[in-house]
Amino acid sequence: MPLRPFPFPALSIGTDIAHVPRIARLVASPRTLPRFLRKVLTSREEREFHLRFSAKLPVRDGSTHNGVALRKGPGVVNWAKSEGAAAAAVGGKDGDGDGDHALWVGRAARFLAGRWAAKEAVVKACSWRRLMFDEIMVLKEEGGKRVYGVILDEREVRRRGDEGNEEIQGEPSGRVVQLSISHDGEYATAVCLAADESSRL
Repeated sequence: MPLRPFPFPALSIGTDIAHVPRIARLVASPRTLPRFLRKVLTSREEREFHLRFSAKLPVRDGSTHNGVALRKGPGVVNWAKSEGAAAAAVGGKDGDGDGDHALWVGRAARFLAGRWAAKEAVVKACSWRRLMFDEIMVLKEEGGKRVYGVILDEREVRRRGDEGNEEIQGEPSGRVVQLSISHDGEYATAVCLAADESSRL
């Protein structure tokens, strides 16, 4: 008896898993965090990350990093206390002498690991188009906890590259995909369900 094909050939599924401690090591470093944010997030997502986390960065007056004095205030990381924070982050332990910083690194790392896994899942689900992370947005439903993905239209990607994301207001134009992100201990996982617009359902 011949195999019966999947009845919805335009639908594809993708999944990915990310190791939170690996992300935490990047988050805990003042050299790698900005580059990692630019690699994983679009400008809009990066702004949302800072709105969500920057006001909670633990900084102590009198701290220094590479001889530069750090003052307490939103958006400034106590990098002088970051050693050991990555190792302590997942368990929320005070491994660096500054438990608040370790907790911040842990929360930020879990968030970014989820976004990494989500975008990798989208890339795998959308095999008909070669996608980069800056072509994918992970957004939260208004007033809800669920997230969804948007694969930006190629015209939108070009426009954002020409004009800069900072200048573009309103909702992005693109194809919505279904996303689910889960966290368990040292791991973040995501699943994406996407439909190829060029195929018939």
